[in-house]
Amino acid sequence: AADLMARTMRIDVTTTGLVTPAAAFGTMRASVAGTLAQHALTIAMKGEDLDLEASARGGFEMPPGSRDIESLAWNGSLDALENRGPWALRLTAPATVQLARARARVGATRLAIADGNVRLAEFAWDDGKLATSGSFTGVPLAAAARFAGVPLPFGSTLALGGEWSLAAAPQLTGTVQVRRE
Repeated sequence: AADLMARTMRIDVTTTGLVTPAAAFGTMRASVAGTLAQHALTIAMKGEDLDLEASARGGFEMPPGSRDIESLAWNGSLDALENRGPWALRLTAPATVQLARARARVGATRLAIADGNVRLAEFAWDDGKLATSGSFTGVPLAAAARFAGVPLPFGSTLALGGEWSLAAAPQLTGTVQVRRE
């Protein structure tokens, strides 16, 4: 297994007219280069409401002595993320990322969303249990409504700020505070 983890690879994929059950994309490009243990990846997708580019680096790990593919985990960092258009957002600080069969964790990071900012303190999903916390400032109500898929029946220049700390295990508990800015 160690020999396989050290083998050099390069994978480049380009497609047009990609249709998935969730969305359709006019174009998609993805590349991975390095080894299974240490690699860099990039992805770019364009669709009707999406113009996304992202890059990450990291590697797969398997506990010593394990031969069970279900114990495989990916640890790394999301270094860049940007979407242009109606769902504008940009990662302004890299985030550590851990992915495994029944869990995902994203470490502290910051995002620019519309004209506002979001500070993610944590996001963890572990075998169906969720924990997340953070804060936001200067997020336009109109942008928040658009992200939620709920059109406002009126025009608005209202900006919002607030904090959240939520857990679901499986019952939802926590707090969400929203204030006008």
